[in-house]
Amino acid sequence: MRTFTSTSIHLHSKGAAALRQSAAFLLSKVFLLVFFFLIIIHPRSGIRFASDGLILWYQTVVPTLLPCMLISSLMVQTNAASGLISLIHPLLGRLLGTSPEGTYCFLIGMLCGYPMGAKTCADMICARRLSLEEGKYLMAFLHFPSPMFVTGYIASANLILPSSVPIFAAVYLPLIPLSLLSRRKHPRSGLSFVPAEKETRARIRLTPSVLDQVITSSSAVMLKIGIYMMIFTILAGFANMLPLPPFLFHLPSEFLLSAFCGVLEMTTGIRMAAQTALSLTVQGALICFAASFGGLSVAMQIQAVLSGSGLTLKHYLPWQLLHGIFAVLFYLIFYTWTCL
Repeated sequence: MRTFTSTSIHLHSKGAAALRQSAAFLLSKVFLLVFFFLIIIHPRSGIRFASDGLILWYQTVVPTLLPCMLISSLMVQTNAASGLISLIHPLLGRLLGTSPEGTYCFLIGMLCGYPMGAKTCADMICARRLSLEEGKYLMAFLHFPSPMFVTGYIASANLILPSSVPIFAAVYLPLIPLSLLSRRKHPRSGLSFVPAEKETRARIRLTPSVLDQVITSSSAVMLKIGIYMMIFTILAGFANMLPLPPFLFHLPSEFLLSAFCGVLEMTTGIRMAAQTALSLTVQGALICFAASFGGLSVAMQIQAVLSGSGLTLKHYLPWQLLHGIFAVLFYLIFYTWTCL
């Protein structure tokens, strides 16, 4: 009787999994057909949205991200980051409970923005200088928009805030609760993670061949980032064209549309939220969520740089969604405080 029950449960689970796969396959086909016909029916809009995404990539992302990507990759390849790590690890390593290499990954993610934290972490794991377990721990609080993006793009969104403190607090302070939660999920044997066992190998020098290899890999990643930004900017643009009533589900449609576009593509969601007639509190909350969550466009960029490291989107998306929720809470707290 027990064998029969276990067999029936196993067959039921297999049937449910097959049903989910069929539903996902059907939805993907419907989505591709709708996307295709929208581009055919509205070719000028499709071209304009694609141009917006590519221009944003070319004028903003490439100049700020590519130099950081090249330098960071070269530092990892040649172990030139050891000097910087020795300066920052004594303080940050104690606070975050990371190994020296993990501290470096966090610093790069904080300063250079999406998806540099994930790329540096993946490079360290592939070079066997960071353990996979510590990589999973870091993925909870490794991903931020760069300070240049926060001060440049978000500040230029025409939000009339009494101070920029609420935005910075909302974007960066969630690393505290996120790191604490991640520690509970990935416990360590001591106060911090220990460095991964390193291979015995000759020191790699900065040679033209090493530089060429880094340029090739970084260019491939940048091209993928540009394509993903174009695709999700087109999707967000078409979503903005939907004829919605003024209120939907008892919420203003412009709120729902801005939130949806922010989930798709960060910069489009930020721009749309700033252009709504919503209150400054709601606009700021939407912008902080979009900037901290990053959108599905950034998620695809993260997936592209994690290849071969053992890390996947399941180590990224739940934490980043929680980051967005914490960002809204921190923004409301600090915005209320600065308005007093």
